[in-house]
Amino acid sequence: MKRIESKELNLFARNLCWLRKKNKISKARMARVLQISFRSMNRIEHGELPPGLDISVVFNAMDFFHVRAADLMGVDLSQASKEESQSLE
Repeated sequence: MKRIESKELNLFARNLCWLRKKNKISKARMARVLQISFRSMNRIEHGELPPGLDISVVFNAMDFFHVRAADLMGVDLSQASKEESQSLE
């Protein structure tokens, strides 16, 4: 299995995991939403790039969580969320 080496794909994997947990969504449900297998979902969250993964996974995640690709793949959403919360205090 190939490790995720791209900064953008690595951020996508971390953000996907964070968004899933923040919204209390099971891995099984998330896999269905993204139209991938549970095994592929698990691999993504563990920093591996499943074979045959395509861009539709990113689009499905964008639609489901209502986030832009630039945010999903370019910003650590868990840190952005903390900073946003602190600025509201």
